[in-house]
Amino acid sequence: MIKAVGAEGNHPRLTILPSRDYYISDVYEKPELYDWLLKYRRGH
Repeated sequence: MIKAVGAEGNHPRLTILPSRDYYISDVYEKPELYDWLLKYRRGH
């Protein structure tokens, strides 16, 4: 999926969280996530 998104000219970011289950809500507390998301807008 990362390769397919990149092939379309986008800039995907994959973060692997070793030894984690599906409870990752603390990831949303990281400001760098929102900085990364806000750099990209549909159609730009």
